[in-house]
Amino acid sequence: MVSTDQLAALGGLIRGFVRFVRRLALVAVGAVVLLVVVLQRNGFTAAEAVLTDLFLAPPAVLLFFAQGVQELLSLPDRLSRLPGEGAERLAELSRLAGQARTTRAGACRCSCGGCAAPSARCGTSPASPCRSVSSRPHSWVWRPFRRSSACCSRRSS
Repeated sequence: MVSTDQLAALGGLIRGFVRFVRRLALVAVGAVVLLVVVLQRNGFTAAEAVLTDLFLAPPAVLLFFAQGVQELLSLPDRLSRLPGEGAERLAELSRLAGQARTTRAGACRCSCGGCAAPSARCGTSPASPCRSVSSRPHSWVWRPFRRSSACCSRRSS
């Protein structure tokens, strides 16, 4: 069985390896830059540009590898923080939902454009559509801008 002390020591060793790989990649990029400066003295051709790209590929792969290993090392810590962050997000979402409920408590969100005084024919909740527009289904297709006089205090013209 592996103890947490051994895992911590292994994590430190791997972090040191990641630092070494990053430094090696940065040194390789520096060497490619020096090579490009030397090649540019006599003119820089398309073949030399392709060669430069090929020389830059291994340091890029090393940097991606080092970043991936670093993310893997931080995964256990991130997983241990996950339940606490989830609880914080749930509390914030509950607070926002409560604010949204109190903000929209007095507003009628009818399809007729809003009521000055909500009638009994409006939906039971502020977010439900007005049922007084028509009893026929899909009547909104034929008359999309018609206001319902049963729901609104103002008459449509």
